[in-house]
Amino acid sequence: PDLGLEQYELAVSGKESMLRNWGNVIKEGTVGGTIARAFFTGVAPQAFSDGLSSLNMVKDLTFDSDLEGLFGLTAADVSRGLSMIDKLTPDQRAQYLEQMRVQYDGYRFVRTQQEPLFNTQYVLYFLDHLDRKGVPP
Repeated sequence: PDLGLEQYELAVSGKESMLRNWGNVIKEGTVGGTIARAFFTGVAPQAFSDGLSSLNMVKDLTFDSDLEGLFGLTAADVSRGLSMIDKLTPDQRAQYLEQMRVQYDGYRFVRTQQEPLFNTQYVLYFLDHLDRKGVPP
């Protein structure tokens, strides 16, 4: 048996799945007024297709051109993050920006999008590691 597949199915569609439980908490918060809006990133649309899921009312905005800049970081955002690491020289900041541009840049969600976006999770991991350890991951 494929244990990875079984674990994935349990996580996203089992009777007491992690995603379903999390969705129930979010839904309760929106009904009770604690949460006005919720934005989910990094969750495959298929995970919301379970008919019993409390998240089946989710609207996928990934390809909405009005929101194209919300799904990643711009080069200016990444540069600003690098500038917050005081121990880096300007040359190191430029070098690390280029390294991240090669590894984590290039996301375009709509055809008309002008600037590609960096993967937020990877950039934050990179910056945290660089700041704490003094070297990129």
